[in-house]
Amino acid sequence: MKLYPFMFRQLISLSSILVFILLQQTLFAQDNAIPRIREFQVPLGTHPHDVAPARNGSVWYTAQQSGELGLLDPLTNKTHHIALGKGSAPHGV
Repeated sequence: MKLYPFMFRQLISLSSILVFILLQQTLFAQDNAIPRIREFQVPLGTHPHDVAPARNGSVWYTAQQSGELGLLDPLTNKTHHIALGKGSAPHGV
């Protein structure tokens, strides 16, 4: 493949962007942060599909099989469900 001058400039530009992104990620990385994974039980038959964390710490999720929108409170481990109507199978929040 023959490289033309404009292609070379594009490659250099892409390289510069990549280096910038890598530097930015390094600058904003939190080395002292330890990720934690917690598992929560939801009612059987709900088959949660997508989740969306709320600002107050609760988590919305679609209960695809039961046709509901679910709300999980991680502090109490309680869930609340809102029925979306017969035949619904929500896919995203």
